[in-house]
Parts: sequence; C-alpha cells; structure tokens
Amino acid sequence: MIDANTVEIRTAGRADIPLIADLHVRSWQDAYRGMLPEQFLQSTVPSELAGHWNQPANLGDILLVAKSQEGLVGFAATKLEPEPCIQNLHVLPMNRSAGVGRALLCEIAKRLHCKGKTTVHLWVIEQNQRAISFYVRNGGRVGRIESKSVFGFDIDMREISWPNLAKFAIT
Repeated sequence: MIDANTVEIRTAGRADIPLIADLHVRSWQDAYRGMLPEQFLQSTVPSELAGHWNQPANLGDILLVAKSQEGLVGFAATKLEPEPCIQNLHVLPMNRSAGVGRALLCEIAKRLHCKGKTTVHLWVIEQNQRAISFYVRNGGRVGRIESKSVFGFDIDMREISWPNLAKFAIT
C-alpha cells in the first residue's frame, strides 16, 4: 500500500486517458463484484468504459489523477454543469484506505470552491456500503435513493452531497 503523502494530485492530461480507462475497469471489476453480473464486469465493462473515455471532455470539467512512483493509483472526474456532480472517484483496489480517495475529494472541493461553487453531490450504488461509509466519513451527507439505469441495469443509487464546500475545502 502506498502513502497518500507521496501521491501527486494533478489535472489529467491527454496521455493519462488510457491509464484512467484501465484503472476505471479494474476498479469496477473489484468494487462492483456481487453487485453487477460477473459476465458483464469481465466482458462488457472494458469496452464500455474504453468508449466512455474516448469521448471528448468538457474543458470546464475537472479531471484529476493521483500518481505515485508506481504510476496512476486513482482518479476523479467532476462535471460542473448543470450543477457540480462527481461522476467518478476510483482508487486502485490495493491502494484503498491509504488516503488517496480523501486527497482526491479535498482537491475537488478546493477547485470547485475556487470556481465559486458551493456544493457537490454524487450517486453511488446503494449496495456499495464501503463507498458510502467512505463518503460519510469524509463529510458527505446521505440523501435520497433513486433507481437509475447503469449500462442497461436498473440499480438503486444513493445520493451523497456536500452542502458546504467552503468548509470542506479548507480541511
């Protein structure tokens, strides 16, 4: 496991996109095991997520990477419009609980705060209690549940929000 203090958090560049796509697949295959069909995770997720990362991003959005000496260990993607929403926050399975996710969350909060944004939210699979606990430990408020379509599967998703980024951004 890495030490989060040795991880660099920075804006992702074009060269990071294939690494982000690979990390995204590996994270999904680990984190969502038992929540989504195994066949889907192994055979469909790699091509679906590769396609996702081949689409151009909105330049106003925030895409961060967490890099260590070993390479990419995490990333976070946040859409700014119509309201700030964290679309992805993933850390390599072997580096979870090392502080990388918190470092990414803090950097998102700082950057959103600098852009004049006061809140952010995200949606997480309701069954993913590990992630929900992480977000709550890091200041997130548990909100409503909605059924959402995720690659054709209807899944209960839980909203987590941070209603005061100014407070979170300075911690």
